[in-house]
Amino acid sequence: MERALSFQALLDGKVFTAQDALAEAMNLSKGQVSKMVKAAGLLRLGSIGGLFADTSTVPVEQAYKLAALMDRIGAKEVILQAAKNLGRDGQSRAP
Repeated sequence: MERALSFQALLDGKVFTAQDALAEAMNLSKGQVSKMVKAAGLLRLGSIGGLFADTSTVPVEQAYKLAALMDRIGAKEVILQAAKNLGRDGQSRAP
């Protein structure tokens, strides 16, 4: 995930104007870069990213699958609410 987060930072910082340019510069397929950026974007959502002490350790494949699932109608709200509930439950168990 660390690489995915760095790709997102490069795009945010306008170092690369598009994922295509980033893919070419990194000698990766456009699909690989797109997948990593989508996964990194999931962790920008406070209710999800906040669940992890270190977001760089989150597996890209699993984050991508969840991000793709969120594209389904009605799924995003359910997933975000579940993440909020997990965060709240985790805080109530903290010492």
